[in-house]
Amino acid sequence: MIAALLKSGRLAEATKLCEESIAALPDSAELHFYRSDLYLHAGEKALAIESCRRALALNPVLLAAQQSLSRLLLDTEQLEQAEASYRGRLNLPLSILVLTISWVWCSIGMARHVGAIEQFKRAISLKSPLGRVVL
Repeated sequence: MIAALLKSGRLAEATKLCEESIAALPDSAELHFYRSDLYLHAGEKALAIESCRRALALNPVLLAAQQSLSRLLLDTEQLEQAEASYRGRLNLPLSILVLTISWVWCSIGMARHVGAIEQFKRAISLKSPLGRVVL
């Protein structure tokens, strides 16, 4: 329901429902992730990051929250934290190629060009489960 309200542009209603839901289910990682998305739509990136971190504290393998946190850290130029976030996600069951490329951008942003080149080489060498090169 929260996502539907947000998609229909009813941010205030979505926010109210999310806050009421969190009050009833404070340990719901998904609700904290929804709150992060609501904060992001309201332009509150710092609060969005905080909510993503809360969601991940409750459920460390919530992939959408992992992706969002890494992207938010990169967007807010918290490059070392973004790099750590991307690096930590490499062991999760999702596209290692996408994560490696994101890590490359973090390294470039921090002027770690040698590391970026090494990670890019790693990305090129990755293969899909079907044996084809992913790139």
